[in-house]
Amino acid sequence: MPEGKAHERFNLLLGGAFALAGTAVGLDWGHPFWPGAAAGYLAGTFLVTPDVDHYPRYRTRPVQGWGRLGFVWVFYGLLFRHRGLSHNWLLGPLTRLVYLSPLLLLLGLLLERLGLTPPPGALWGGLAGYYLSQWLHLWLDRIPLRLERL
Repeated sequence: MPEGKAHERFNLLLGGAFALAGTAVGLDWGHPFWPGAAAGYLAGTFLVTPDVDHYPRYRTRPVQGWGRLGFVWVFYGLLFRHRGLSHNWLLGPLTRLVYLSPLLLLLGLLLERLGLTPPPGALWGGLAGYYLSQWLHLWLDRIPLRLERL
């Protein structure tokens, strides 16, 4: 099982490869879906990973990325054992979104108040990017090789 840095590097490598390939084939990066997908992918890579279920037993890299707000993951870590439901391909990412829904709602209200409401395509892109980052994490967990040097 790779450590957090390997997950981050792997996701960045594949995300960068996708961006290069998309540019090469003339993908329309101006569509709101793509900035949303990038934001969701990066959030899922660095802040909201399947490994937040380690907290409060271990302070993993994603929890550290939250800084002083890392405490929000205490109850999630108590509710879900590591590699249990939180590592399910469909329900795992959904459990984290549902768990964060009060925080996401507050963020949405704040953005709306500031007149920064993202277009609907960006929200769908964010969800797609987030799920992709989660699936890559789970796939990498299943590779029986030692990838700590990645």
